[in-house]
Amino acid sequence: MLKVTRLESLIPLWIEGADARTFMQGQLSYDVRKLTPERAVWGGHCTGQGRVHLVMTLLERAEGIVALCDSSSANELLASLRARTFSSKVSFEPLPLAIAPVSAGDALGLVQSLPQAPGACVTVGAVTALRWWGAEPRFLLLAPEAQLQVLPDEGGRQALAWRASDILDGLPRIFPETERTFVPQMLNLDLLEGISYDKGCYTGQEVVARARRGGVPRRMFRFSASCAAPRPGTAVVHAEAEVGLVVDAAPSPSGCTLLAVVDLSELSAGLSLHGIESSELTPTPLPYDVPRARR
Repeated sequence: MLKVTRLESLIPLWIEGADARTFMQGQLSYDVRKLTPERAVWGGHCTGQGRVHLVMTLLERAEGIVALCDSSSANELLASLRARTFSSKVSFEPLPLAIAPVSAGDALGLVQSLPQAPGACVTVGAVTALRWWGAEPRFLLLAPEAQLQVLPDEGGRQALAWRASDILDGLPRIFPETERTFVPQMLNLDLLEGISYDKGCYTGQEVVARARRGGVPRRMFRFSASCAAPRPGTAVVHAEAEVGLVVDAAPSPSGCTLLAVVDLSELSAGLSLHGIESSELTPTPLPYDVPRARR
């Protein structure tokens, strides 16, 4: 039996019912019609004002649609989804599946072939291997706990390592401090196959479409600093004026690495973190190109 450490920062939700797929098509910024057992999709779950409530991943398994969402926002997500059901035949329940990062070798031992492209899935029986988004291959395993030896994440080390890898790959997360703050393009979801512009209507779609036509004044970039990792939502400042917000941060050997949504007009300026000493920000490259002008 494979020994794994649970990734406690993600929890699985079961989206069940005759209208589940249609309902989720109206909730996610990406096209849920492209969801198959071999391909996961992800995107922003937005408010009516086009602000990202959280970023979620959808998979298709034998149970139906499974949503992976940040554990810090799970209750908020459930409340939001249930408030939007109206007469739709759909329900939402936590699903008793273990989620764990695994090596390519461990994944191969369970599913016999590795998913290659970001977002690709391979399912054998009740075990699913998901190739996570990002430049370097990372794999998540979803399986009933009875099929694994599941260990707790002592000290949150597994969650922190996964979080740091997401930051290196430029993958956004939403925390309670940053809910309803950014439109999806500010989080680079349009650059990460997290927005579909031809899928039709969904909550917040009009605002997202206008942001495509007019461009956005802020984008997400990666920085390093010599200070401790700041909390999400910490202000990025230039000459004491707020010009951005931290999306996520994690410790690094020299201090911290972080993602921040910053004014495009201030990228060449000396940026730092509000109220934190020795927090000058040094830009570090992302594994994808980010526009540096509003378009």
